[in-house]
Amino acid sequence: MALFGIRLLLMLVAFFFLLRDGSALLDWFIGATPLAPERVREMMREFRIVARSALMANFVTAAAQAAVATIGFTIAGAPSPIFFGLLSLFSALIPSVGTTLVTFPVAGLMLLLGHPWSALFLAVWAALVVGLIDNVLRPILIRGQGQLNGALVLLSLIGAMSAFGGVGLFVGPLALAFFLAVVRTRRRDRETPAAGEMGLGR
Repeated sequence: MALFGIRLLLMLVAFFFLLRDGSALLDWFIGATPLAPERVREMMREFRIVARSALMANFVTAAAQAAVATIGFTIAGAPSPIFFGLLSLFSALIPSVGTTLVTFPVAGLMLLLGHPWSALFLAVWAALVVGLIDNVLRPILIRGQGQLNGALVLLSLIGAMSAFGGVGLFVGPLALAFFLAVVRTRRRDRETPAAGEMGLGR
């Protein structure tokens, strides 16, 4: 928990400086990179699209998981399903933990209250239905606005989360966008001289 707090604090500090000095940092990056300025701006536009897609995907996925978890709480007869649904919404935004921080403890509570079948149903509902939403809906949403291949998005999420933990939810799509932007830039650089040579040949 302490490590998560430190990471959250560092993320907030970095976010503050990005908001304050983002334009200056972008100008420095454009001047420092050997690529043409228009190529760098093009890659940054792709980064912006993918970053917005990743953020939107996280919020929409969290809301969907919370709604489905609330349905599970209601079916299982858990006390205060709306309250636990709101807790699920906030916990779904926590990387690597998600709604399991709420759903499984509620299942344990149902077991302690003497409802073993309700507890079993809620545990299965949380593991299969609620968890499936995170694995299916998030890649679809990121792919939609970023125009990325769905399989590549899923693989980037899995690989980045294995390497970086919860931060991989953002690092994976951004790294994929950077790689594809570099590939597209190099391909255009190869195609442009070829087109010029064909024009001269005529």
